[in-house]
Amino acid sequence: MRDTYFSDVPSLIRGFVFGMVRKELFKSLHLQGIGRHSRAELIEFGRQDVEAIAAQLGDTRYFFGDKPSSIDATLYGALHNLIDCEHDGPIKKFCLSHQNLVDYCVRFKTEILSARNV
Repeated sequence: MRDTYFSDVPSLIRGFVFGMVRKELFKSLHLQGIGRHSRAELIEFGRQDVEAIAAQLGDTRYFFGDKPSSIDATLYGALHNLIDCEHDGPIKKFCLSHQNLVDYCVRFKTEILSARNV
C-alpha cells in the first residue's frame, strides 16, 4: 500500500514519510476510539454494518423506494469505495456476497451518475 498511495513521494524518503503518516493515523484512530479495537472486532463491526445495509435495502431500488434520496448518495459513496477498491479485504468480500448491494451500486452509477455525466 505504501508504494501505491505514496508513489509521488521520492523513493528515498517514501518509507520515512509513510512512517510519519502511519504514526499520526494510528494516533488519530486511537483518539477517535476505533483504534482501540482489535482487527477481528473491526472486521465484525464492518460485517454487521454491511448486513444491516443489505437487509434495509432488501429488494428495493433505492433505500426509500423507487427514487434516490440523499442517503443513497451517501451510502453509494461508502459502498462504492468498498466494492470497487483494489484492496481485496474481508469487508469487500462481505459486500460482494450481497448481490443486492452490488446491483444497487451498478444501478446508482448507471441511473444517477451517468445521467449527470459525473
